[in-house]
Amino acid sequence: MVLRESFVLSMQRQCLTDVYSALVAATDASGKSIFSGKKFTGFSNTEEEINGTVEVSVCHGLDLVDSRRCTVQDIPFLLEDRIKELGGHFEKAAEPWASHVVVDGNLITGQNPASAQSIGEVLKQALCQTKV
Repeated sequence: MVLRESFVLSMQRQCLTDVYSALVAATDASGKSIFSGKKFTGFSNTEEEINGTVEVSVCHGLDLVDSRRCTVQDIPFLLEDRIKELGGHFEKAAEPWASHVVVDGNLITGQNPASAQSIGEVLKQALCQTKV
């Protein structure tokens, strides 16, 4: 509900890496995915595959919630694929692990940890332009 209201109110939102993989079920007031029609970035399929494993916290619900890591094959979806399935326009850097930031209105997303500084700079610019 809070997420839906922030989209309705056009509040500033930013995400880095696959934090928003937890948001794939979020919808707007009409029931449409918040990804639909929006430009996004996040971990690409290639980066997930190169990494080969993900932290167990991503694997909750798969009975893998101990100190082990799970493989890409264990996770329920790859972020790049899911955003496309939900009608989003996924963008990525030309090379894996390169910094890449996408801005779509008030939504600012970063592809991976290398994007942290760039997303901070873009967010600072956006906040400085926001009228109070």
